[in-house]
Amino acid sequence: YLVHNGGLQNVYVWIQSGLGNVTYPTPAAPVIVDQKGCRYIPHVIAAMAGQAVKFTNSDPTMHNVHMTPTIAGNQSVDISEGPGSPAESRVFVKPEQMIPVRCNNHPWMEAFLNVAANPFFAVSDADGHFVIKGVPPGTYTLGAEHEKLGEKSATVTVQSGQTAHIDFTYPAAGAQ
Repeated sequence: YLVHNGGLQNVYVWIQSGLGNVTYPTPAAPVIVDQKGCRYIPHVIAAMAGQAVKFTNSDPTMHNVHMTPTIAGNQSVDISEGPGSPAESRVFVKPEQMIPVRCNNHPWMEAFLNVAANPFFAVSDADGHFVIKGVPPGTYTLGAEHEKLGEKSATVTVQSGQTAHIDFTYPAAGAQ
């Protein structure tokens, strides 16, 4: 749990529904996940379905990227990357939340990959804030998921040329 001034970091937020059958182009740039300081950076990863996720190793030791998605169509990953080895890219084609990413060599290394159906997603920053840009006017259901505290949802209406605000509230860690 990373909390600062009451804001929760590393919450994945995405538009769950309300976009209809509109399809959006997949971003050409890959999402970069680095293995640095025996950690995955970022800890919570977000990509659009079909977008490449590129794994790099900036450490002077061997690392491993091991993932077992549960949605049919998303393939398992188990790759080892030595120091200075070329980056490895993978593409996930189906939306799926909180796919655990682990290193078989260093069991404390963990991250979570999220794959969205559209380009409207974000991960909360150190202060718990997030911004999803370019959302067309309409009413949407947003999902918010934290690795330990689970999933929340809320409805938000975006007016043309306006900014919409929404807060997700999670109970304090350990609270009943």
